[in-house]
Amino acid sequence: MGKTYSSELHPRAGLVVEFDNQGSLLRYILHFFYEQLEEVGTDMMDRLTNEGIIKTVARASSGNEVVSRTFLLDCHELLVRLNLIDTPRSSNTLQLYTIQEVAKLLGVTRQTVYNIINAGLLQPVQLKGIKGQRIRKGDIDRYLDMK
Repeated sequence: MGKTYSSELHPRAGLVVEFDNQGSLLRYILHFFYEQLEEVGTDMMDRLTNEGIIKTVARASSGNEVVSRTFLLDCHELLVRLNLIDTPRSSNTLQLYTIQEVAKLLGVTRQTVYNIINAGLLQPVQLKGIKGQRIRKGDIDRYLDMK
């Protein structure tokens, strides 16, 4: 019997989960995937980061000094990477971006993204247990099509 996905193994498939530090991110991965991991530790974290499964988001203050870092784990891509599911993310899969990521994608400031939200052109989502608003990829695509 090969590896298979079950909701008991990983209840958050398809979500991007945010962590305040690398330690809590590593504990989360180990809790759900310890038996499936070939290696554990810094090398694994580096490889997952290089593959885009883990993203680091740094928030800077006015002097470009990093105030805080958060780490985003793309649970769907990790499941694919571990061969627990074989369905690559389709365009219909829910992809969520932080306000900072949207600003980067659009080539604007965070304040401009908030202005776009306030104008009703983007609809933010608030996920339970995750701080900060998220914007759906489909909403970003629709906004870009309107421009």
